[in-house]
Amino acid sequence: MVKVGVFSDTHVGNATPSNIGDLRRQAYRHAFTEAINLFIQEGVSCVIHAGDLFEKKSMTPDDSVFVKKELQRFVDNVRDKTGSSPTIFLLRGNHDGTGEQNTLGYVEHPLAQYLKPFGDKTLLGEVEACDVGNIRIVGISYHTYIETKFKEIKPVVAQSFADHSAPNILVVHNFIKGYHNIPPGVPDYNTYTLEDFSDLPVQLVIAGHYHSKLVPMKTKDKRFLSSCATEAEDRGEAGEHSLWIRHVDLTTRFIAIKPLH
Repeated sequence: MVKVGVFSDTHVGNATPSNIGDLRRQAYRHAFTEAINLFIQEGVSCVIHAGDLFEKKSMTPDDSVFVKKELQRFVDNVRDKTGSSPTIFLLRGNHDGTGEQNTLGYVEHPLAQYLKPFGDKTLLGEVEACDVGNIRIVGISYHTYIETKFKEIKPVVAQSFADHSAPNILVVHNFIKGYHNIPPGVPDYNTYTLEDFSDLPVQLVIAGHYHSKLVPMKTKDKRFLSSCATEAEDRGEAGEHSLWIRHVDLTTRFIAIKPLH
């Protein structure tokens, strides 16, 4: 049985606005550490990060070292308690750069077999599926023109799940019309729709990119989970920020993080 921790939009390295840049960088790091603490406390054996691990424009080398140490702390704790290694899935978000130059490479290491950056191969039309216990996980990294791109790669996504029975999880990093409250100015070509997933053999769609807490949505045969940010991008943002714990029966539970400031 696999218990999964889900978070996203951690934006480690965010230092805006610049007049309080050091405080903001500290706040994002605090939220990341608290998320790792909660994963350890909850006893999860698999973590899914649904995009925007870093804030590429303002991150420093020290930010990448910080993240590597925190992920290693989680891994060491799981190993000490269970004797086995957990799996950490990392999806590229829009603030992580491009497929050719993305920040996830800053935390990769040949010896860190527990790290599984995923989603870019799917965008290239390659089958990329990862199995953890009885769960199959497939990711689609951020794409500016995902409306058109998804139609192109959808057969590959379906093929990735073809030889596996439930539960199947798809992880994305774009807004979903019909679920997210799409911000003004976001064009249709930058979004999915609920109908896009209707004929895919998935039971749970996890979506990063949307920062505010949303209640999971259930359609006829699917659940949609907006993973939420761990820290408010704008201090005026209302609502809680944190992570979700996905249980073996695909139900989910939200756990809030108290902000540093």
